[in-house]
This record gives sequence, C-alpha cells and structure tokens, in this order.
Amino acid sequence: TIFGISGYGRFAADSAQRGDVPAVQGVLVVSIVLVVGFNLLVNIALNRLIPAATRGL
Repeated sequence: TIFGISGYGRFAADSAQRGDVPAVQGVLVVSIVLVVGFNLLVNIALNRLIPAATRGL
C-alpha cells in the first residue's frame, strides 16, 4: 500500500514490468502531485502555527 491506496504499489510494479509507459507515467504524476500537495499543506499549517518560522528566527 502506497499513500494508503490499496493496490497502488502493485499496479505500479506490474505496469513497470509489462513496460506500460503511460500507466507508469500516470502513477508518477499522481505520486508527485500527492507529495507536493501534502508538502504545501504542511508548509501552510506551519506558517500559521509558528509565524516566526517564516522570518527565519
């Protein structure tokens, strides 16, 4: 299980073994969007909780 999505990792591995390039690209795009999205949410939350963090103090 990757990102709590059942079958996501198996689908990615099976697609890579079959050489299914569009499926692998789709898995990568979804993974990147999830990581960047969660990172953005964490940064926004930290900036609101700890305002001094944005000033570098």
